[in-house]
Amino acid sequence: MWDELIHLVCISLSPLGFEVRRITPREVSGRDWDGFLWLGNGDGLQPFADAVAGLGRNRPPTLLWQLDPLPPPDLPPEAEEIGLRVARWDEGPASASLRRIVSRLIPFRRQWIRLARSWGLRRLENLGPVGREFAQPGGETVARLSRYWNFIRRETERGTLDQVATSLPTRLEFLRRRGIRVMELPLGFHPAMGCGADGKDGKLVGPRDCDVVFLGALRHTRRPQLLRTLRAEWKRRGIRFLAVDRHCFGQRRTHLLRRAKIVLNLNTVPWDMPGFRFLTAIGCGAMVVSEPIRDPTPFRPGEHYVEAAIPQLPDVVEHVLRDEAGREAIVAAARSFLETEHSWDHSMLKLGSWFHAHSAVSARRV
Repeated sequence: MWDELIHLVCISLSPLGFEVRRITPREVSGRDWDGFLWLGNGDGLQPFADAVAGLGRNRPPTLLWQLDPLPPPDLPPEAEEIGLRVARWDEGPASASLRRIVSRLIPFRRQWIRLARSWGLRRLENLGPVGREFAQPGGETVARLSRYWNFIRRETERGTLDQVATSLPTRLEFLRRRGIRVMELPLGFHPAMGCGADGKDGKLVGPRDCDVVFLGALRHTRRPQLLRTLRAEWKRRGIRFLAVDRHCFGQRRTHLLRRAKIVLNLNTVPWDMPGFRFLTAIGCGAMVVSEPIRDPTPFRPGEHYVEAAIPQLPDVVEHVLRDEAGREAIVAAARSFLETEHSWDHSMLKLGSWFHAHSAVSARRV
């Protein structure tokens, strides 16, 4: 996903007059850049942050486009601190060489981390409804989302990160409540997210021979148990179901989604939504059926996709499969919405405007 998005950013900003390059941390100080765009969630960005810190006060502006979930906005301070503590245990020392030394000197380090996560989850579960909700996806997710937040907090305080951009209201609200400069930057739809297996946007090549497809991570989530139950029920009803959880990107993902009539969404966390899954599914002509999403902005249930609680999903999916005309109408409305109101071009214009506004000179080299 990240390689695809970085490529799209590069080819989309160039026509707007930018010279865009994907660089390594060593190249940060190699020339006079007008700005830095960090794309992702903080994982793997620490070497870039350290290199930017080395530029001193005259460094160019830096924007992080946060495209993964953060903790829930109304997480109480005590629960937030527990999450950050779990994240620090996961991260270990900042230096890679120190991490290697620690892994050799501390026996059973992984087992200790698992015990620490369990301790953190128990503490969270005792901190009211929001704490329990944060703990529910499991220790791996608590650590991961807290790690993303810890990176933003740390680099903002250090002065290497000027602003965060994010696409969803829940992430905006989380950061605003904590005093982080943040702006809305939607993850818009690019035709490449739904192109055919031949690399061109066009009519379907081959039949839609998969009734329902789920594409997403299964490890350390609640999804495997849910999918086992749904798979058994759909098999009993003669509904063809396929779940793929790894090694499915680019053209391989496009080919799979263009075989699907329905793409199933099961939330990783209840307060956030997987925008990229919606973009690729709708772009490939499949209809999204999802468990309820607390805030599905910018999508509207019943108009751009269909929502149903887990116990009702088998019945709803069966009904949707029978109603081909209704299904195709929702897909057409969703695709039209993406192309007109939620396009990638709109996102790139806003991104380019930020660099022009925050650079000492008219930004060109990003």
